[in-house]
Amino acid sequence: MTKLIFALNDKINTGEREKKMKCAIYARVSTEEQAKNYSIPAQLDLLRSFAQANEYEVFKEYIDEGVSGTTADRPQLGELLDDARTGMFNVVLVYRIDRFFRNTRLLLVTVEELKKFSVSFKSLTEPFDTSNPMGEFMVSLLGCVAQLERDTFIERSRMGTIKSVKEGHYMGGGRPLYGYTYDKESKTLEINDKEAKLVRLIYQRYLEPYSSLKKVNDKINDLGYRTRKGTKWHTGSIHDILTNTSYYGKWYYNPNHYPEPIEVDIPAIVAKEKYDKAQKVLQQRKIYAKRNNKYNYLLLGVLRCGICGRSMSASTKQCVKKKGGKEYGPYLQQYYYCFGRMLKKGCPMRWVRKDRLDPLVWNKIKEIVKNPALIRKAIVEKEKRSGPTNAALKEDIKGIDKKIKDCESERQKILRVYRKGIIGESDFVNQIKELQEEKDALNQQRKEIELRIESQVYIEDSLKSLENFVRELQERIDNLNFEERRELIKLLVRRVIVKEDGVVDVEVIVPQVDSQPGGKGESHEKQPTCFPSIAQLRHISW
Repeated sequence: MTKLIFALNDKINTGEREKKMKCAIYARVSTEEQAKNYSIPAQLDLLRSFAQANEYEVFKEYIDEGVSGTTADRPQLGELLDDARTGMFNVVLVYRIDRFFRNTRLLLVTVEELKKFSVSFKSLTEPFDTSNPMGEFMVSLLGCVAQLERDTFIERSRMGTIKSVKEGHYMGGGRPLYGYTYDKESKTLEINDKEAKLVRLIYQRYLEPYSSLKKVNDKINDLGYRTRKGTKWHTGSIHDILTNTSYYGKWYYNPNHYPEPIEVDIPAIVAKEKYDKAQKVLQQRKIYAKRNNKYNYLLLGVLRCGICGRSMSASTKQCVKKKGGKEYGPYLQQYYYCFGRMLKKGCPMRWVRKDRLDPLVWNKIKEIVKNPALIRKAIVEKEKRSGPTNAALKEDIKGIDKKIKDCESERQKILRVYRKGIIGESDFVNQIKELQEEKDALNQQRKEIELRIESQVYIEDSLKSLENFVRELQERIDNLNFEERRELIKLLVRRVIVKEDGVVDVEVIVPQVDSQPGGKGESHEKQPTCFPSIAQLRHISW
């Protein structure tokens, strides 16, 4: 009997020695911690020694480098969990709990997942073991502490960065914007003259007539310009330069959860007016972009409905024509239609055939280019209808100046009467107030007349500018391709209004230009003049 008992005990003890615990070693370091010389090899050496001291057999070492402890999206962590599901080891060893997770929720979820597969979790530097309830409690507690430490560090760093930005320092991180260099002492950006030259060239080239992102990109690559990495430029980078407010001197820092972006002044490479103009041109060319239109629609972007005032878009329909009991087709027919038709209470504007409207408007544009006197004539007639001539307005100013002078004389009379005691203080105050109100009204009237005179002078200058602009166009207007025609429409036409009765009004813009299309000059920053209903076309055949 005794012999049998000893035999069983010997078997049990032998089995325990043969079944050695297997462990998985996990080590992690983030990008920031790498920069601070946190060592993966040091973690591994300590963990290997711990495993050997506790007679653990190391199944595998799982190492995630340059990965944050706040995310579960880690290649080696995923592989560790897969191996745990298949029972490849009994325990996971880490140097410290924050090497596994810095997020409490993710930590507890993962530990619970390991528990399902009978895998415990141990930290080399923290006294817990998840194989018992007290260990699970310690994991939860230490996980909260790790997350609190991380959140506190992040908040302090964020507030420190915000304070530095408010003091005017550049905190963009990494390499500074193209066109600038970073001064470490002053923590500010300085213009890199060589790169800034290209930035200015990009703006200049893009604002030229008939230009595009691709044309600018091809041109600077042909000229031999390269990125900081020595590679060719791409249109995306050109677009980024054209849309970045930093280039006109305003850099914005926008940290997460901060109410408003913080504005920091930096040296400007281009003028604010040029930047604003680039945004406007980018938007216009986006509407007209060839990739957005499978078919060539000349008037997209300028066409308006004369009933509801909305923009008109384009559509291509497959049609079948019936004649004499026979069907012909199918064939494609292109139309313009009002966006208002898509609403619940649809606009009644009819569909307009492209092949009838485009030639009608284009022929009128050609007529205007070949004969700018049409615009001059329309403006003269408009000015006659709208009011007095420039000379008459100047006479009106003389009359107003006389009335203002009379008001001042009247004021002096009232003052003398008051000083003699003929009128009381109350009457004096009321009369002076009435007189001042009359004088203010006269001054306002004078300003309005001055603005009308300036407007007439500006219109005359605009007409002279237009005559210079079309001089070269007159020679090649009949040979323009579709893209050139559309650019000219954008340049000269503010909008084309299609009315319910088929009448079409063309509102012409007179651009202020220094050079001919395709030249190196740039437009004045002054806004172009618009002359409504310069051309009225009758009638569209629906």
